[in-house]
Amino acid sequence: MGQILQSVGIGQPNRRADVKMVQVLINRQIFMLMPLRALLDDGFCGSATITAIQAFQLRTPTLPFPDGIVSPAGTTWLALQRAASVFAPGPKTSPPPISPRLTDQDFIDAATALDPTISPALLHAFADVESGGRSGVGSSGKIIIAYEGHIFRRLTKHIYDRPYPLLSYPFVKKAGSEWQKNNKDQDTAWRTLDAAKALDEDAAVQACSWGMFQIMGFNYKACDYDDVDSFVDAMQLSPRGQLDAFAGYCRKKSGMTAAMKNKDFQTMASHYNGTDYGDYDKRIARAYKRHGGT
Repeated sequence: MGQILQSVGIGQPNRRADVKMVQVLINRQIFMLMPLRALLDDGFCGSATITAIQAFQLRTPTLPFPDGIVSPAGTTWLALQRAASVFAPGPKTSPPPISPRLTDQDFIDAATALDPTISPALLHAFADVESGGRSGVGSSGKIIIAYEGHIFRRLTKHIYDRPYPLLSYPFVKKAGSEWQKNNKDQDTAWRTLDAAKALDEDAAVQACSWGMFQIMGFNYKACDYDDVDSFVDAMQLSPRGQLDAFAGYCRKKSGMTAAMKNKDFQTMASHYNGTDYGDYDKRIARAYKRHGGT
């Protein structure tokens, strides 16, 4: 497995390769940490990873208080290595797919939390238009993303425009040539994100849309999250986390819930997809009717 070079966890350097090693070791014994789910071993130290570290520390009697930190050659790191050697995996080591699809009750609960007069069919409609109603997870088990280089360009103040024109480019039109190259498929999109994270991790994560509702990372505050790490963790943990983030965004976006209550599809489209929304309003309206909306 190797050795971490710097500490991982709360307030630590969280070098990507080190975080990934910790995530892999935790996943080898995740069944001992139920009800936690397997971590996405992406080297991203968000709240899910920190919670898993603390859960491991609590479960291991020989460790001190659960400080959520794994240090090189420290007691938590050594305990992780020992435990992982006992619970060594079989040939398949990748995390299991994200939890089951959303239920009708999930949509009812989310709509009611927004406003009791909002139809759950509207939330179904957005899910259909954004991701075909799928779980927001690709065949690899990773959450569906789309990288937006013009957002990365803005967040990094253009410093990567010249050396990395495919990662940092001006907006011309939606799904332009650079976007298509970067998001040809999900494997390509994730490789693109990894390349951008190597330049500026925070900006890269914020420059992606995430999950079933394709919410941009820079909207994390609008979705009721304190930081982008927590937002991404919620996206990755379950489809319900993705639905809750969407509901949070609608609640915080001025005029969105009123438009949903009034079935004002044009305003909904403009608020959610920008003023150049094309036929987005018509697609939402059609999906709404398919789900029984009137």
